[in-house]
Amino acid sequence: MKRSLPLLTASGIFLGLSQSASAGEELGAGLTLSSNVAITSNYVFRGATESDEEPSVQGGFDFAHESGAYLGTWAASVAGYGGGEVELDYFAGYGFDVTDTIWADVGIYYYGYPDADGDPDTIELYAGLGTAFGDIEGDFYIHFSDDYFDENESVYLETNWTMPIAHGFYGMAHLGYLNLLDADDEVEDDAYDILIGAGYEYGSLDLSLAFTYADDGDDDEDYLFFTIARDF
Repeated sequence: MKRSLPLLTASGIFLGLSQSASAGEELGAGLTLSSNVAITSNYVFRGATESDEEPSVQGGFDFAHESGAYLGTWAASVAGYGGGEVELDYFAGYGFDVTDTIWADVGIYYYGYPDADGDPDTIELYAGLGTAFGDIEGDFYIHFSDDYFDENESVYLETNWTMPIAHGFYGMAHLGYLNLLDADDEVEDDAYDILIGAGYEYGSLDLSLAFTYADDGDDDEDYLFFTIARDF
């Protein structure tokens, strides 16, 4: 999943999706429309570059209902998917409070690459829990796919955290772990990724700098990237 609030689109962090329409246009009947645009120096998803270390332009729309249901779409410029240059995603889910301090989120996410060769399109189911300790907010998510980017079944686990620092500045951190499963549901390959960063919020504008590292046991990669994003 690429979208995130309050975190930046390009970070690949999931935090806040179920509440992503908190700022937007009220449509009536409990519906809210929100949108987002961003440009990043490198589109990084789960520790891997999706734009071949080049800048990426991104944006999306979200509809949310006061009941907790939401759906939306998100797009980005990419490189390396069978010659494809566009990612076009769709998602839907339901977020709700478990207690006064714990919320839950379940849904489905479709990653689409309409101009790519082959069949990299992927559907993931996800479920998560979030909480807050004072001003520190965090979540834990599990994602499952039976055809992960034209590979095998997958299970991806992640936790994401943000904390305010001062005067609009905040810190963020992410840890993810991916399992690719064989036909017997045994772990065939695995990888982990981490991200740490800091950002600054000014109204609806968000600037951030993040460092990410990923290792699959055979290769590792790390990136430092900058993102400018705005929500409407």
